[in-house]
Amino acid sequence: MAAPRKRLRVEPYESNPVDADNDGIVQEGTAFERPAGTNIVDELGNIIQAGVVATERGNFRVVDADGNTVDYTPTYTAAGAVGEVKKPGQQSALGQTIGQRMGTLGERSQTLGSRYRTIGQISRGETADVPSTRAAQEAAAAAVPGVTVRDADVPDAPEPPRRGTPEAIRARNAEVISQIEAAGGFFDFSSLPHEERDAFIEREKMKTVTSTMGANPNGGRESVRKRWTFLVDAEKERVTYIEDLINKATNPEDKERFRQRAAVAKQVVEYLEARDSDQVIDDIVSLVRQITDDDDTRVAVQIPVEKFPEFLSQGYKTTHEAHSDHSAPDIRTGYEVTQGIPADAPASVRPASGYLQIGARRRAARQLAIDEGAVDPDADSTVAKHNAGPAGLYGKVQMIMKPDASGRTRFGMGDSFNSSMRSAPLVGATDDQLVDAVLATDGGKGAFLDSEKKRFSDLVEVLATGGNAELLGALPTDDRVVEKSGMPEQRGSLEYWETLIFGSFDISDIAEISIPESEIPRTVKPKGNFGKDTRDWLAQSLRDNPELFQFLSMEQIQELRRLIELHPDKAERMMGKLTNVLNFIDELKDQQNFLQRIAAASPDTKVTITTPGGKSNLAPSRFGLPEDGDVMAFLEGRIEVQVNSIFEQLQQLPTGPAAEVAEVVDDDDAM
Repeated sequence: MAAPRKRLRVEPYESNPVDADNDGIVQEGTAFERPAGTNIVDELGNIIQAGVVATERGNFRVVDADGNTVDYTPTYTAAGAVGEVKKPGQQSALGQTIGQRMGTLGERSQTLGSRYRTIGQISRGETADVPSTRAAQEAAAAAVPGVTVRDADVPDAPEPPRRGTPEAIRARNAEVISQIEAAGGFFDFSSLPHEERDAFIEREKMKTVTSTMGANPNGGRESVRKRWTFLVDAEKERVTYIEDLINKATNPEDKERFRQRAAVAKQVVEYLEARDSDQVIDDIVSLVRQITDDDDTRVAVQIPVEKFPEFLSQGYKTTHEAHSDHSAPDIRTGYEVTQGIPADAPASVRPASGYLQIGARRRAARQLAIDEGAVDPDADSTVAKHNAGPAGLYGKVQMIMKPDASGRTRFGMGDSFNSSMRSAPLVGATDDQLVDAVLATDGGKGAFLDSEKKRFSDLVEVLATGGNAELLGALPTDDRVVEKSGMPEQRGSLEYWETLIFGSFDISDIAEISIPESEIPRTVKPKGNFGKDTRDWLAQSLRDNPELFQFLSMEQIQELRRLIELHPDKAERMMGKLTNVLNFIDELKDQQNFLQRIAAASPDTKVTITTPGGKSNLAPSRFGLPEDGDVMAFLEGRIEVQVNSIFEQLQQLPTGPAAEVAEVVDDDDAM
């Protein structure tokens, strides 16, 4: 077995680090080691941003203040460290990907949460003051007898960054990666030779008898090479199978659909026969990089509405902290071992599962909404549903991670539980890591002949019919895809790309939340038909809507109760319009409370309330108001109108026997 390689120390990049030991070298033993007074740039010449974290040195260069290349070899290179310089042409560990870009989609129009006056006035108060580090040091020193603190003794330390800022998230990334390594694990596990991965997994399996996972040393690139002939023959068999379906089909529509499939399958065979395995693998890498480098690709998580309040106060709980019907803790532990996490690692470093929203899919969903006349495509619940894909079964609340959290995120094609995909870093993965992330499995329920063969087939179909990630945006209801490629719908194994967010996350890591308007928790039961005894309706309305007292004196309330008792049938019908107004007010209050809770926990998290077509039940236009109209003021004004109308109509009704046959003309001044 190969000797273990030296691991680089994880430390955020500093633009002006201190040379503490005066040896002329700064950030020693990290991916950013260099001579004092110099900077590091990536292969494109871009200076690395302060706070960025890397576990490998990558292809970046050392430059002086004038941008001239400085010939420098890190001190750890000779020792065979993980951070040794890669060969030309390999991907930099800090190439720009979704972890450094954000904000091209979903920022183009206002949503419900930004339209109402009352919501717009929600306090965005500053976070509580954090006691200064100096003050804490002085207090600690004062507790020791005979110790006097002087300015020279305790330098002022910088305040910690506010939660949720890019600096704070990058610091969290570094902390999580350091904790993983301190526990004996590896964040960048897939970069190790398979002998080292095997040794780690076998050692960790001894700690838990429930783990049945094992490394697959022939995953990814090597598996494709070894099974190349088999894979090509499998595609040829698929052509034969589809042609047989054409011959057997009696329905003309079925025949045409099979012909389309056969045409695509033949394209796949032609594509494979014109290339060797390494050329196809290079095409696959290029396709995956189109996904990870796409400005519109996002890391997202779906949770049930009923779990959201707990998440807001406590953060996201992993399988190890909360009961999961999908992935039991022991099974999850076994899988995480294959991803470099020790079996006994603390819960604070274990990953939470999310998924990739592929940029091409997001654009296709949004364009489809526009084509279908959505009032607000960014608030269209159908768009959110398409973006979620199969992940929608985990819940209706969709949370989009802030881009900097990608620095502690890994990903792979398929589901970790069913496919046992071998994950790769979302930021800075090498070509071989990307191949493993989409083709290799690490035991468990995933197996090469079933899982990897299916993934390979689906990826090659995209390459053979266009070779670009836009085809991955195919929507099941989008007939335009058939015109472009003959693909009637997106291939199943390409729909779900799982992410592993190490160290989990909380609301401060979330850039945007979308939730269906109908799913916002209601604190007051909607008022409806209370039968003949409409006095119950009046009593509940007064309890739930104290604003009614602004328009009704106690004498009027008593009079209204008397009139209701005299004319229960007529009163019930007349109160329908007032009931609608009060229900709208209750719903608007619940929306405001929901938005206020999120704003209090994370002021910079955007909230989008979605509806079919982006047509909100409470949008100002719903009530004939301009976009910046004050809906609450309008509704409160309608209360007075409806109450007066009820009084007038009930007072006009005759009393006694004539009341049984009296007809009341409905008020045309409707809500």
